[in-house]
Amino acid sequence: MEEEKIKAKTAFDAATQSHHLEIIKAAIPYINNSEQRVISVYVKASELAETISLFRRPNTNIGITAQGSGNGGSMMDMLNDIKAVCTAREQEAVNMFINFFNAYEMYRTYNQTFGDGDSQSQNNSSNMFDSIKGMLSPEQQQMFDTYSSMLNT
Repeated sequence: MEEEKIKAKTAFDAATQSHHLEIIKAAIPYINNSEQRVISVYVKASELAETISLFRRPNTNIGITAQGSGNGGSMMDMLNDIKAVCTAREQEAVNMFINFFNAYEMYRTYNQTFGDGDSQSQNNSSNMFDSIKGMLSPEQQQMFDTYSSMLNT
């Protein structure tokens, strides 16, 4: 199966790759095989050297750290950034997780808003949650349970 080309650039790539390396990488397919190997190693070595240099600097918060940066750095932001570099099939999987996450957040909001804390209302909301979960395929139920346990910890 042929993968589609992904052109999105991550924040990490933007911080560790120079524009001239991007130009060189674009030219690599047009160079003969023996030179491709040498130039490819040069490009990767340059990226590694830039990465090492980047984290040796006194201020390692280089603007690619989403957590604690004041920009939110939410799970949804991370998923959307991941989705930007995924193939169409991978994007579908990420979208499914985003939808599960949104459904879970709506459930939690509903529970916090309308749940009065007594065991009867908790039992009713649990039954409603189980009913909704029953509409999912077994794979989706397993994925939802996995993600729910991750979000609850």
